[in-house]
Amino acid sequence: MSTGYFARVVDGIVDAVIRAEPDYIAANPDFFPENWVEVQSMDQYPAIGYTWTEADGFVAPPPPDIPVE
Repeated sequence: MSTGYFARVVDGIVDAVIRAEPDYIAANPDFFPENWVEVQSMDQYPAIGYTWTEADGFVAPPPPDIPVE
């Protein structure tokens, strides 16, 4: 089942997330020349900055180290 969401992955990092029909992306390669990865489950919904690999799927970046004052 398609969620209708796609993430643009550049150098393994998500830099955009859109909602589109898979057929529309496939039919318009001039509008979508980059690597668009379909979000397979809303449990795996990525945000900008997530990493993506075929083996691990979408992975959130680690939280920043903020020193406690």
